[in-house]
Amino acid sequence: MTPLCTWPLSLLIHCLPLFLTQSITQSPSSLTIPPGGRVYLNCQVLGAGDPFMYWYRQDLGGGALSFVSYSVSAGSVQEMTLSHFNADRGSSIDFSLTSDGAFVNDSGTYYCAWSRTGKQAGGTSQQELRIVTRNKGSG
Repeated sequence: MTPLCTWPLSLLIHCLPLFLTQSITQSPSSLTIPPGGRVYLNCQVLGAGDPFMYWYRQDLGGGALSFVSYSVSAGSVQEMTLSHFNADRGSSIDFSLTSDGAFVNDSGTYYCAWSRTGKQAGGTSQQELRIVTRNKGSG
């Protein structure tokens, strides 16, 4: 793999911003909804151009990450493993997951990641989605 920058001081000064200006955020940071409720999770990557973007989830109790979806560029979504969710890559920096009818077993921690290639993640962020069962009449 050819590095983006070589190490002479003059090049280091010009290349350093490439490594310092990338950020990844998810919103909202947590979400609690009743079964059947609407879910909207958004991931935003700044300073990375038009990166590959990924969604994963982990059960609330922990365990392995499960792949949810990925996108290679704006306007494209390659795979979606949760049939009642939709993924949208409306721009080069945003990748969202939505559902109009979430199930209790959708509860978990959702991770967004990005990379410049399809092979390695450049950063991750996480948010918790908790779907709670409520008895009728409880507020």
